[in-house]
Amino acid sequence: MPPGARVQKPRLAVLVNMIAPYRQPLFEALSDRFEVTVIEGGIEPNRKEWKERHETASISIRTLRPVKVRKVKKSQGGVFDYRFIDLNPGYMLALWRMRPAAIFSSEMGFRTLCALIYGTLTGCPVSIWSGGTRYTEAVISLPQRLVRGIVKRWARSWITVGSESTNYLLSQGVRRDRILQVQNCVDESLYSPSVEPSLDLAPRPVLLYVGQLIGRKGVDKLLEVCSDIQRSGLSFTTLLVGQGPEAPRLKQLVEELGMRNVEFQPPQRPEAMPAIYRSADFLVLPTLVDMWGLVVNEALLSGLPVICSKYAGCSADLLDPINVFDPHDKEDFAKAVRRALAGEIAPATASQMKSIREVADEIGSMLAARLGSC
Repeated sequence: MPPGARVQKPRLAVLVNMIAPYRQPLFEALSDRFEVTVIEGGIEPNRKEWKERHETASISIRTLRPVKVRKVKKSQGGVFDYRFIDLNPGYMLALWRMRPAAIFSSEMGFRTLCALIYGTLTGCPVSIWSGGTRYTEAVISLPQRLVRGIVKRWARSWITVGSESTNYLLSQGVRRDRILQVQNCVDESLYSPSVEPSLDLAPRPVLLYVGQLIGRKGVDKLLEVCSDIQRSGLSFTTLLVGQGPEAPRLKQLVEELGMRNVEFQPPQRPEAMPAIYRSADFLVLPTLVDMWGLVVNEALLSGLPVICSKYAGCSADLLDPINVFDPHDKEDFAKAVRRALAGEIAPATASQMKSIREVADEIGSMLAARLGSC
């Protein structure tokens, strides 16, 4: 090779429904080894804030014309969750034009079927990012189950986010040697325990929830538990940061329960969140089903202790068992909140957490090994 010649990196196609701002730094870190192009299927109506991602010179982002089927799952008259089925045939055309050396596709839906068809026709290795757990996969529809069954039999390389995700694939007959287990991660440079609080709330302690205000997040169960504890004589503040269709119903529930010291705040930009975390004494994630729960990463990096539902994928990998509870068991939930209010939970630590660089190195090494074996 002539001196000064530019080394051509292998092309990596990353297929996603919509590029999440927290995932973008990971893709940028992969650009050290690959020429990364992220192909997304279009903006989701409930993720409009994600449009504020920063363009970068290290990766390319191609947005296809959206072809999505939106399904709203209802429960007890409210919105439990949003489902978006991505049926965009543009993924196949984009791959054919790009001619990638490797493909990294998220989830087990239509776009991954496109990736597997392309990989089979061209010999291009395909790796699937899967965050599903036994809890998240228990609530999917029959068509989703059928597609997942095809993908599980077809795919030869998997990237899972945590032990719960790995255990689910193993229970479905996927071989362990085909799975690389990593973690969901955030840009750790944004979070620090030295940031000054942005809110001065009283009475202390301050219990914090951060996330969408939808049914599957279990915020109504959290409010009911907090109401019971308040009636027993304890004083504290409940801070809810987020938005969603259940906001009016949750505010009404606060009134019906006669709760005191409940503060609702709108979603904050990522740069503002460390100061929000530092305004509280502990975070609660009461989710009824969640592949991971990145607010736990953010809180721990900000020095904030966390109590977390066992139905969040991160609970088994990042938290001491004393900080984990079952939100469907009101007594267990209440005991966890009481321990947190009394300062009797495990402190915040990021020792079990992987950095973006570590996760990128693990994925990059696996993809490079697959390319070398082709």
